[in-house]
Amino acid sequence: MKNYLTTARLDRVETIYLTILRVAGLAIATVCLLAAMFFLGDALWRLAVSTKVDVEPTEVASADIARAMQAAPRANAEGEREIPEEVRKTHKAFVDTFWPRYYAIYKSAFDSYKKAEDELISPTDLMNNLGYGLESYAASVSGDDLSDEAMAVQQLVQNADYQTMALARVGEAMRARTTVALLTQYKAATKSEQRCVTVPQTRVIPQVCGYYYVYDCSITRTVNVERCEAVYPDGIVSPAQAFERADFTFVDLYFSDRARKTADANYEISKREETRAKIGPNLQLALMIVGAFLAVMFFFLIIAIERHLRKVAYEAGAKAEALPDHDPAT
Repeated sequence: MKNYLTTARLDRVETIYLTILRVAGLAIATVCLLAAMFFLGDALWRLAVSTKVDVEPTEVASADIARAMQAAPRANAEGEREIPEEVRKTHKAFVDTFWPRYYAIYKSAFDSYKKAEDELISPTDLMNNLGYGLESYAASVSGDDLSDEAMAVQQLVQNADYQTMALARVGEAMRARTTVALLTQYKAATKSEQRCVTVPQTRVIPQVCGYYYVYDCSITRTVNVERCEAVYPDGIVSPAQAFERADFTFVDLYFSDRARKTADANYEISKREETRAKIGPNLQLALMIVGAFLAVMFFFLIIAIERHLRKVAYEAGAKAEALPDHDPAT
């Protein structure tokens, strides 16, 4: 055993061990360096991610409006209030520039599919019926009403892009094949059905009371009276109703599409903000890996210095053994 563990063998084992340590140290250092570069690059990429996301333009297809023409129109309520002069000027500009073109869509349909007894709705009456009158606009800009209907009034009065889209999409919807079929059916329809409703009516029943002294003791009673009128069959849509429904449907589709795209943009912003939130942890991890790399390299440097010193000592010892012995007496 003593002969086996000679100095040469021990040196060889030590050399192999140190070689393994050197290779392992270099491998670990390389992995640390690559990992540090990766996390540093990832942090720089996250830093470059912009959190600004533009909302896609709102789009409304005229075909969608035409398909929804059967929907019932919504009612609009108006209230009296003091209207600022600036609001009056803005609405007047809307009435003078845009409304005649929008009203022309209804008038074109009315002229093509009207009945003899139909009366053309005036521009002012149609504007008020649709909720775009001065009172409705003033109420929408006051901030009291935040509904889509109020926003639609503001958009149509103030927003030139919205006006252009409404003019194009509603006009296309009124000229669509399905709408033309509805209006053609209206023009040929007759009031072939009857609609009866029961309404309460107050009646006075006269009677005289008394024997020696006669006086009026009439009584009042409420009775239900059935009233009937001739109506068109269900599904018949007049030009005014078609235009009203096209306008309301455009509003519904526009704000639904805008809400969806706004939600998509907000979701994308949240994703990007989450991405940027990992910049700090990844940079910290990269610095830790760089520290580990430097530690491994320091360990590797210690091994290299120790090997160099051992080699120098071995060579010095070999030279000393090679020198002849010096006898001081000679």
